[in-house]
Amino acid sequence: MTTLTLVLLIIAGVLIVWRVIEALRGTPESKLFHQLKQPSQQIPDDCIIEGIGKYLAKGHSVDVIETIEDKSGGTLLACACSFGRLEVVDHLIRSGADPNKADPQGITPLMIACEKGMPRVVDKLLRIVSSPSPLFTPRGSHKRRVIPTAVNQINKKGETALWIACMALSSSNDRGTMNEDARKEKKRRREVLQLLLNARADMSRPMRMACFNGEEDVAWILISKGVDVRRQLNEELCSYLLIAVEKGY
Repeated sequence: MTTLTLVLLIIAGVLIVWRVIEALRGTPESKLFHQLKQPSQQIPDDCIIEGIGKYLAKGHSVDVIETIEDKSGGTLLACACSFGRLEVVDHLIRSGADPNKADPQGITPLMIACEKGMPRVVDKLLRIVSSPSPLFTPRGSHKRRVIPTAVNQINKKGETALWIACMALSSSNDRGTMNEDARKEKKRRREVLQLLLNARADMSRPMRMACFNGEEDVAWILISKGVDVRRQLNEELCSYLLIAVEKGY
């Protein structure tokens, strides 16, 4: 073995060891995502907010994407919404996080909050609509524009936040005899649905999907909110009722 070969092997070994150490230590982004997923009793929101402030002060993006086994996931905001970290959600919004930045499946933070049945988080996201100017700028960073939430954004399955909320409420209705926790969950999901409707979420796509897929509970929810099943949808006189009939529902 030549001296050059030995030197190259040593360098390669050092690089491997360095990468292993870095992987064990974790990146600043991975640490933030890990903290967000821990119980709030262990890691309070204030600690995470402080960490986010330091992270942004170094020039990192507030819309950083989580990477798990080389696969892209959601943003910090999406993660905070998923785990109900309301104060962190508020801080990220005020720091200019994009509420419409979706994961590879097209899932947005709003959709996650709707699926989880978190009315306070949904309300926080929807209130961005009336806040077009920057509310908060971390020390030492550039001003960030607060971006309104797109309530009718569509994921790769063609679903909107309203459709997801309707399906979640329908699922909670199918549980038969409910205990106190189940009743509270159903109440939260109804609050989520009402918040979306108050934000003028489009009911036409969810209603069309309900008719196409035979989701009777979802259809009844939307009808109770004012959808006209006989309304003409196009020049061929197609209506929601006709779609359901043609599909055998």
